[in-house]
Amino acid sequence: MEPTIEKTAIIGAGALGAVYGSIFYEMDPNSVFFIADGERYDALKQNGVIVNCKRYAIPVVKSEYSVPGCLIIVAVKHHQLDDAINDMRKTVGSQTIILSVMNGIDSEERIGAVYGMDKIVYGLTLGIDAVRTHNSVNYSNLGRILFGEKDNFL
Repeated sequence: MEPTIEKTAIIGAGALGAVYGSIFYEMDPNSVFFIADGERYDALKQNGVIVNCKRYAIPVVKSEYSVPGCLIIVAVKHHQLDDAINDMRKTVGSQTIILSVMNGIDSEERIGAVYGMDKIVYGLTLGIDAVRTHNSVNYSNLGRILFGEKDNFL
């Protein structure tokens, strides 16, 4: 029997992380959690995230106490990627799948260099219009995530 994805860990609670977290939370509040440390942990623990004027009390776990999850969504800014790679260390297990929604040119390779390219799913976020203002995120178009191979040729 193939393993199923039961938990999703999200590292980064900005525009994309908050939106995707809220979607998972709406489906099943026990299916998602944020990984965060320091002030970000405290703010998320106390305030949750606000998406389209609705507050979501998505659980937040400190990186040193995280438990292996099945899917990790990386949704940080480019300059935060090295910290995120380190912070998700205790969440990566043998069956973990990692999806970067950063739309950068090297995030998958940088994550894969640490955890193995076999854990990486290539995806590209298109069309989402999420905007973060202070601690609130608003969007009207969810867009979509396109999945593919590292090298797609026509």
